[in-house]
Amino acid sequence: MVDLDTRLRGVVGDKTATSLSKAFGHETVGDLLRHFPRRYAELGKLTDLKELRPGQHVTVMARVVSTKTSTFGYQGRRPRTRTEVIVTDGTGQLSLTFFQQKWLETKLTPGTLGLFAGVVGEFRGTLQLTHPDHEVLDDKDPLATDSRIARGIIPIYPASAKLPTWRVEKTVEIVLDVLDDVIPDPLPEEVRKDRGLM
Repeated sequence: MVDLDTRLRGVVGDKTATSLSKAFGHETVGDLLRHFPRRYAELGKLTDLKELRPGQHVTVMARVVSTKTSTFGYQGRRPRTRTEVIVTDGTGQLSLTFFQQKWLETKLTPGTLGLFAGVVGEFRGTLQLTHPDHEVLDDKDPLATDSRIARGIIPIYPASAKLPTWRVEKTVEIVLDVLDDVIPDPLPEEVRKDRGLM
């Protein structure tokens, strides 16, 4: 039986439970379910990149403008590669830098919508994320992708370097799927009826 007092290790596994504990102090299912999204992103309403500052840990939703791989030096006999992906939210641009990941040229093609998470840095006067965690979103055919894209609203959870927002979201989904407890609704029944929330 899984309830709000169940330890996370038995539900989501040791690795994820350890990451949640180190990043946020969460030990139980109830702790995780009280880890609320800090905001919601809507498809079509992209994150304002103009407000990013160096040192911030951010999650942005943006479209790929361009992808370019260049080589510099060698690692043994293999050339070292740097893939730079430029993304936009319609108001500004952000550079994403990946080393030794040339294959991303075929994944992050111009027009691709994605979530990108990492610490904002600055290189030669340009804001960038280096090796950001990322997830491609399929906004062309929302029914062919996961349910949160079909809903059009994506929760953005407080995250850490080892736990990007989409991993927190997937962990919450796992917990909700196995939760046996009926959690009492904090809103009174008459309020839920008045607002059409039932």
